[in-house]
Amino acid sequence: MSVELGTWLKQCRLDRGMSLEELEAITKIRKRYLIAIEEGDYSVLPGSFYVRAFIKSYAEAVGLDPNETLKYYKNVLPQTTADSAVEPPRRRRSYGRQTEKIGLVASTVLMVSFIVLIVGIAYYFIMSNQEPKEAVDNDPITSQGVPPQDATPTPSAAAPAVSATPTPTPSPVATVVKQATSGKTDHYAVSGTRKISLTLKVTGDECWVRVAKVNPDGSIKQFEQGIFKNGEIKEWEFDTSVNIVVGKAVAIELAAEGVVLDTGKSSGRKEIQLNLLPPGATPTPNAGA
Repeated sequence: MSVELGTWLKQCRLDRGMSLEELEAITKIRKRYLIAIEEGDYSVLPGSFYVRAFIKSYAEAVGLDPNETLKYYKNVLPQTTADSAVEPPRRRRSYGRQTEKIGLVASTVLMVSFIVLIVGIAYYFIMSNQEPKEAVDNDPITSQGVPPQDATPTPSAAAPAVSATPTPTPSPVATVVKQATSGKTDHYAVSGTRKISLTLKVTGDECWVRVAKVNPDGSIKQFEQGIFKNGEIKEWEFDTSVNIVVGKAVAIELAAEGVVLDTGKSSGRKEIQLNLLPPGATPTPNAGA
């Protein structure tokens, strides 16, 4: 092989800007096992069966095709037949039942957490979109009554001037303009709005996504991350600039203020930053972008 499996997986993780702790949280694999995989020391892992299972989970978390990865490196991975002869049948059945129970509990916890998250997001948007009702200003009716519509008013110096109702000023239209590409990051300027409405839809295979707020000093604070399945739609609203990183650009559709952004056709990592301009500022497109 031109590149060792562990070295390749580690490089893919670093390209995504993921730490071992973040990878551990996503895959639920202990950190020392992840380090052993990157160093090619499979003797640390519980058995050859777990070598393949852990490598598959690792590859999936960093945006690779797990089946293709195992197929490409099948000659360097230990065979699973040896493990079958070592472990007694009774213990394997007991361990399988225990694993099934743990999986059922984990699935239940994840489902409840997902429902709570959806309810929380819905409540946030409902509360943030409520606006106080303006009092209706009814024109007072004088004791003289309302003159008939076909009557012609007589000019009088004492008659008060009737002020015309002001025409409401149209709300500014939000604009999204691509400005530049810095390294692996596409920068967009968002103007004409005080908040950025962001919509993400998974149109292909499942995809790892990280969404973070960009502070005024340029630092990034993670807001949400995870692996989203095909057909999932996520909507957010931010009053700051936003940084988005996806593991497989071709698998998602991303829109800001209703404008679909160009994520390209790559099956690799993609990073986009939406810079929220202050009120009155006009974005300047970059001709080289």
